[in-house]
Amino acid sequence: MADGSHTEAIEKKKRLRVMVIKEIVQTEQDFISKIEMLCNDFLKNMRERQTFDAVRFSPDIIATLFCNIEAVLELHRQFLQSLNGRIKGDVPRFTTEIGTVFVEFRDRFKPVYSEYGKNHEKAQKMLNELMQDQHYRAFFQGCMLMGGQKDQTEEIHGYLLAPLQRVCKYPLLVRELAKYTPADHHDFGPSTEAAEAMKDVCSVINETKRRMEKLVAIAEWQTTVEGWEGSNITDTCNEMVKQGPLMKISSGNTQERSFFLFDNLLVYCKKNSGIATRRHSKKTEKKNSLAMNESSLYTFKGRIPLSQIEIENIEDGTADYHSSGTKVVHGWKVHNSSKRKWFVCIAKTKDEKSEWMDAILTQRDRRRKLHLLGGSALDFTAAWSLIQDKGMRLHGQMRDNGIIKDRSKHLRTYHKSFVGSEFAQWLVDQNEVGSVEEAVTMGQALLDNGIIHHVNDRHNFKSSNVLYRFRFDDGTFKAKHEMQDLLAKGARIYVRLHSQFSSPLKDHTHHLKTFPFSISGSKLIDWLIQNGDVCKRDEAISLGQSLIANGFLHHVTDKHPFKDDQALFKFIVDEDKKESDVGTLKKGATLSARMEFREIDSYRSRTIVVPSTEEGNDFEVEDTEPITVSSVVSGSPAQMAGLKVGDEVLAVNGRQVAYSSLDEVLSVIRIAGERAAPLRLLLLAKKSHTSDIVPGTNGLGFDIRGHNPVFIATIDKGGPAANAGLMPGNCILQVNGQDVSMAGHTAVVAAIIQGSAVGRTPTKVALEKDLYESSDDEVCTTPVRRNTGFSWEEDIYSPSARVSPHGSPLLRRKRFQTRSDSLSGDRPMSVVYTDFRNLELVGGLQGLPLEGGNKLNSFVSITVGIGGLDHNTRYAYESAGGSRIVVLETMSESKYCFSVPIELLKLFTAEDKELQEQYVKLDNACTTTVEEEQEKFEKQRHQQISQLKSRCQSYELATARLSQHLWPTFKQSHSRCQRLLSHCPTNCHMQLMEVTVRSGRSPAVESGSLEDDDEHDGAGIQKVTYCFTTSGAVAAHHDEFSNGGLKRLYSQGHQHMVAELRQIIYDLDARLAELESDQDLISRVVAQTAEAQLDMCLMEGEQLIASLIAADTNEDLPSSFRKRTLSEAATSNRGKGSGAIRVAVNSLLTKAEKFSSLLHSDKVLKSFKRTSPFRPLTKKSDALFGERTAEVNDCMSKVRLAQSSHNDDVLLGAVTELITLFKKWIPEIKLRLEIMLILEEDLALLERRDAVFSQALATFLTGFTQQLSLALDGLLNATAEYSKSNKSSADWLEQLSYLGVLALFESLLDPSKPDEMGALEDMAVGVDDLRHVSLRLKALPPGSCMGDCIPFSIEGSRQSLMVILSLDSDSFQKLPQKLQAGGSIKVHPVLVSHALRSLSSTDLESNQEKARGLQLSVNLEAVSALKQYYRKFRSFHLDKNKMPDASAAKVALLDKILKPLNALEELMRAVETSMKIHQDRVENVGFLGLCSEAGSRMGATLVISCLKGTDATAMSLTLEQVVLLTRCHGLPPKSFQTALSVMRSQGVRIHNNKKNTNVAKFIFTGALPPRLYLPPAAVLDSAVQSQQ
Repeated sequence: MADGSHTEAIEKKKRLRVMVIKEIVQTEQDFISKIEMLCNDFLKNMRERQTFDAVRFSPDIIATLFCNIEAVLELHRQFLQSLNGRIKGDVPRFTTEIGTVFVEFRDRFKPVYSEYGKNHEKAQKMLNELMQDQHYRAFFQGCMLMGGQKDQTEEIHGYLLAPLQRVCKYPLLVRELAKYTPADHHDFGPSTEAAEAMKDVCSVINETKRRMEKLVAIAEWQTTVEGWEGSNITDTCNEMVKQGPLMKISSGNTQERSFFLFDNLLVYCKKNSGIATRRHSKKTEKKNSLAMNESSLYTFKGRIPLSQIEIENIEDGTADYHSSGTKVVHGWKVHNSSKRKWFVCIAKTKDEKSEWMDAILTQRDRRRKLHLLGGSALDFTAAWSLIQDKGMRLHGQMRDNGIIKDRSKHLRTYHKSFVGSEFAQWLVDQNEVGSVEEAVTMGQALLDNGIIHHVNDRHNFKSSNVLYRFRFDDGTFKAKHEMQDLLAKGARIYVRLHSQFSSPLKDHTHHLKTFPFSISGSKLIDWLIQNGDVCKRDEAISLGQSLIANGFLHHVTDKHPFKDDQALFKFIVDEDKKESDVGTLKKGATLSARMEFREIDSYRSRTIVVPSTEEGNDFEVEDTEPITVSSVVSGSPAQMAGLKVGDEVLAVNGRQVAYSSLDEVLSVIRIAGERAAPLRLLLLAKKSHTSDIVPGTNGLGFDIRGHNPVFIATIDKGGPAANAGLMPGNCILQVNGQDVSMAGHTAVVAAIIQGSAVGRTPTKVALEKDLYESSDDEVCTTPVRRNTGFSWEEDIYSPSARVSPHGSPLLRRKRFQTRSDSLSGDRPMSVVYTDFRNLELVGGLQGLPLEGGNKLNSFVSITVGIGGLDHNTRYAYESAGGSRIVVLETMSESKYCFSVPIELLKLFTAEDKELQEQYVKLDNACTTTVEEEQEKFEKQRHQQISQLKSRCQSYELATARLSQHLWPTFKQSHSRCQRLLSHCPTNCHMQLMEVTVRSGRSPAVESGSLEDDDEHDGAGIQKVTYCFTTSGAVAAHHDEFSNGGLKRLYSQGHQHMVAELRQIIYDLDARLAELESDQDLISRVVAQTAEAQLDMCLMEGEQLIASLIAADTNEDLPSSFRKRTLSEAATSNRGKGSGAIRVAVNSLLTKAEKFSSLLHSDKVLKSFKRTSPFRPLTKKSDALFGERTAEVNDCMSKVRLAQSSHNDDVLLGAVTELITLFKKWIPEIKLRLEIMLILEEDLALLERRDAVFSQALATFLTGFTQQLSLALDGLLNATAEYSKSNKSSADWLEQLSYLGVLALFESLLDPSKPDEMGALEDMAVGVDDLRHVSLRLKALPPGSCMGDCIPFSIEGSRQSLMVILSLDSDSFQKLPQKLQAGGSIKVHPVLVSHALRSLSSTDLESNQEKARGLQLSVNLEAVSALKQYYRKFRSFHLDKNKMPDASAAKVALLDKILKPLNALEELMRAVETSMKIHQDRVENVGFLGLCSEAGSRMGATLVISCLKGTDATAMSLTLEQVVLLTRCHGLPPKSFQTALSVMRSQGVRIHNNKKNTNVAKFIFTGALPPRLYLPPAAVLDSAVQSQQ
């Protein structure tokens, strides 16, 4: 018995020795193949590219990268040849002796590897630098593909490291050889010596000695692990970072496991109780035999690549579904994204937990940064796409070859599966890989990237009898765009569920535990079908399962899949999180905490534009951190633009420079100067600034205006105030330390003069006398010319100087007095204007005492508040895909808040004056025999003339006042009722959200600096920007809403028809002009055709005659024959020019029919009947209209007949007759319409409508111009899709030229409140009037620049407005050709509205019905308009003319286009379904989100508004932003609520509230809004909190 056991042990040793020899030889062959690939596919191609432009490799670069790699290859070829020479018969035997081969090659290995090892660090550094460039990166990836390399997980870094890894494996391999070689074997001595020899070879590589020791150590560690799966540890890792025991909770089981953290893997094992372990079955893979020996300390349980790992902190005491209800202390969650599985780890102490989490995150981020080399998310996507394509190709081949089929195991059938060992061998047989080991690596890559998976999701890939399945075959595969669409749908469903006032998410009890915001599977399926998200229950089940698989939804105990039953489910977003912890993460937080969504920093900034000058730069900067302005030339454009010494520069012309070198900054400035282009500087700013102004020979050099607070109006170029850094619009807060922020004008003037070295006399009495001598102010309507951005007016307004009794100049002071009749209901308003120029200095009076003991100073210290600053807040988070995301919120005041109303008021004034003249001319133009009618008409006419005159005066005065307006720099919410500012939008702001996608951790971001470390659009960075506009309700807040708003007022009496008659009057002239244009076109086409035909006839006729002469030899043909021949030629060529004539005539006839319909419309007929008593109407309107219709039809018949007979003269005559007929009728029709307007029109409504329209246009232009600027810079993600922003920008510009722009206004007004109902009624009319607006783009003259906003002008009338935007030449050239050629952009306005509280909460049922009816009618019109634009949008993208001719290319393009279009189609169905539910009295604020997402996908200009533009607007906007981050930028669902809370409590919206109310709180009155629209408790008004 004992002899039998001894014999068995000897035989086992023999088998193991043979296996070791086989492994040495096989792995040597694999290594040589890898180095051959490196030399043939990398080195060879690089040598051929030494002169290539985009990718150039010099000999030095090649030498540094590869060193003596060819010598390494040749050495190992000889080494393998020697090994094979010792093996007889090509099959290793127990007697084979190879130890001497290692000994013989020891001295040959040393010099080769010493040289290679010394160079390796330099090679890695050089390679990292090259890989920062996308061209080099693409070249290396191409080399891999051209070389047939299938393992895309290993980069060139790994190939360069392979020789060092190989030589470090020799000691282990030879030691194993010696271990299984008996002492009496001839190879025992050489094998033992070989182990020492190979160890000696490793030790001579000095620079990489430490790394080699680590590689040897982890290779030895692997031998202690039983049942190892996947590739060898040294193939992917270089060192072990941390190890230790942790408790692991998974699927309800709590077990102790040993965890090992490597630089690329997290491995967990079961620690064996003793050294002796159970033997593996015969099915265990042979290649892992070395890892399965009697000394195994651990049993392998799992491995997670760090690129696929996510961790989440667990608060102490938490018991959730991942911990199976167990309270966790010192724990965290680990997510294996490749297997889509979670488990919980628990450490013994808090410090140990922190060490583990920090170590995992540090290694994972370092690995990702190394893998993506600076981090391109686009590179990661491309690599993922390559693996996906590879997987799809292999899947098809395996299916055709029968590798994939139904298989049975453990009494269960697994459909469409394959065996791991068969797959590996098949890859080798198909020459896809060179060895089974490479096949295992490829299989693991396919598994890690979600292409294949173990049938029970329990194993990594290994070449054994384990079943795997392609995710294509079981429906679990999700392509990238499908994953993102799923995220969008999940966010959409979650928001709508929580936005429904009667939400189905409720508190439910399960196993004596209450789960808030939970819902059963069957109820969720019912809701999904009811709301149009799915059509069938099976689809809903599939959607629920996908939401669970992707981390949006889960079973409350995480034990059941999603089914159509009563099992309870919750959204991950609703998992409990302590609100005290939300938004409190600081820069000093631990690394594990800083992975959450958090604020990085918040700051103010301002943008100035410095025009170019021939003299060059008029300012200098110094090399500090950040770069700072060191000097500014006095009186220069830079100074007048607001640049001053000490300003910190954040960006120049859009390029972030705060952490660039001084040379880079100067280069940007120099290039701008060479191109004569302006400099756009982004500066760090403070809200106040203190300046010491030393009076000059002309005084202080500025004037002030206003009161409470007083503000600076104009500044002298190069004067004392300009040198001190003061700017027009600065409000004065302190003078010489005295607080004057709420002081009157007189008090501020006295404070400036008193105690300063300016004035007439040193006595206080004299100063007061001088000050008040000018109190008898005169009325002045001359406007002070404003600062227009970077361009300053040097000829500022200067009232004539008045002289004191002493004969010296006084402070010049004017009062601008408004007329009381122009602002009914308001007190007379005035602005005091005091000029501190041309003041006589008090010579030698410094220190001279004044009355009361005061002394004069040599300067005036003034502290000013700076308005118009941008508020910026930066956040960071880690996306679900592992990318580092930085979000920059910027809120800017509208640059069009005052300028658009000014231009519109000028246009309205001119139009009203023209109308006034027309009404005056009607004095004798119409009379009536009915005396009462005549009296009524005359009275109404005179009254309207008077109203028009008064309105013109009011508009002129408002224009002057707005032109002088400098402070505040926007219309604050509490000023919305001021009549002076009635045409200006309330609290209008532009808000940008710039998202920077990167991989790896940015030190600059983590340190909280104002600038990222690699901001220059370099490799690995992708930036996109989203635009939002916010404002108060577009409404006439200055008027009362007691009688309702415009929508209701126009529905009463004839007012709605009156508005349409105004449009008809305009259309009459516009359409007549179109007809005349067509008439001119027809005349030109006929003339050109006739001339062309004559030339053709002469040529062909003469050719025919010449041929006849040649045939008959008779040159004397009669002239009649010649004429007949020419006539025949003319007839034959007639049809060649008829096509153009036919098109022109058809166009004219179509327009003529529409014109005729307009002339004979019901409204025109009603106007004729109403004005029938007035002369000169000679017939009854019905008879008159009948006669005219017959005349029109007769003329049009003549035109058609002339066209068919090809008689040009008759055709031109018929067209002229038709146009003359229309011209004859138009004056009479216009007269009747004007009489009707005089009798019925309420001009007060038109004035109100003007104000509302002005607000709507200014708000829309605020958003649209910002979108346009970003699109021209290639930064706009206009359609909120997952694509490069430069492509999205170009598509949006092209879309504008064909479809126009969608202006989507989102209203949060509550129509159950009277004032908000009136505001919504106003808003409905004001937004709808934008349909009369078109936009046109033109180029600025050479040398001009756009300033801090796009310049504009306005032309046309109320019925057809053209806004002309002027772009600099560079920007203009980026436009589509259609826009460059003068094409217009049509505005398509849409207004959606929903209150943030249930209308059912209103006390009176009548108010409920009115409010619900108004909200419903507004939204029905909105959905109809959205559908119309969507149909055009879809047709535009599916235009056949854009499709390629090749069928394959056409199919590929259609597939690419249809994916987002189909998602949009699904979204539009949800909008319609939501609208139907809304009609059934089911209120859901989520309707706004659906419309907003649909609009965003169609490139809309989005405007969000509530009554004041503060509280409700902030809630809706932040929700939109977080949904966008979730949908397009991988914000993890678990961070959804955190992001909402952080952005609301620390973001720019809280600054907006403070600007308007001086309180950083959000206030909601009445019933509270849904949960997602409530701010965090920290920023919620205490009175509101008491309601909760």
